[in-house]
Amino acid sequence: MEVDEQRVPEDEQDKDFPQLLPLVTPGERIGHVSAYRAGAGVYERRGHLYASKVGEKLIEQDDSNQLPVVSVETAGLSGSPSVPFTGATVLAQVTRISPRRVDCIILSVEGRPIRDTSNPYKGIIRLQDVRPFEIDQIDMLECFRPTDIVKAKVVSLGDSRSFHLSTAEQDLGVVFAKSTSGHPLVALKWNEMECSKTKEREPRKVAKPSD
Repeated sequence: MEVDEQRVPEDEQDKDFPQLLPLVTPGERIGHVSAYRAGAGVYERRGHLYASKVGEKLIEQDDSNQLPVVSVETAGLSGSPSVPFTGATVLAQVTRISPRRVDCIILSVEGRPIRDTSNPYKGIIRLQDVRPFEIDQIDMLECFRPTDIVKAKVVSLGDSRSFHLSTAEQDLGVVFAKSTSGHPLVALKWNEMECSKTKEREPRKVAKPSD
């Protein structure tokens, strides 16, 4: 099936100071509205709070009697630079879609964000690496859309600073995406997501949600 190329245009914490917790990824459940208020980088769905970007979970309690705020912070992450390698699990953002491949920018490697975005590592998801069955029936636009965040595995080195990625395993695929109306999508099944606002459904190659 022909696909027109699409691309993206150019529990109780210390009350005196914020507490940084382990790294989270888009779509990961990080709390409940009964315990926290949603801050930056967080969205709510059916009472649960989810991360909308890669970063560190941050919990802050202000001077009011309201619930603490949970947010996702990307600034100030420490550690050595992250370089993709064969077998690594990465998060990547879709930048362009064509009939036989999806181009991405790699955002993190094994849970560690890539801080230098001036010369990003690029990922390529080829048609044969999307899923392990009915490859000849794959429509790339029913699997991914520009700006989607995808969890994938590095399968080989491509050209300079580019890597071939796979989403063939059940826990790989889209982990965060926005609907055509601009609201977060929520996974329903392996090939379908639902808009959190309008309830309209959209096709995707969905990563199996973590418990």
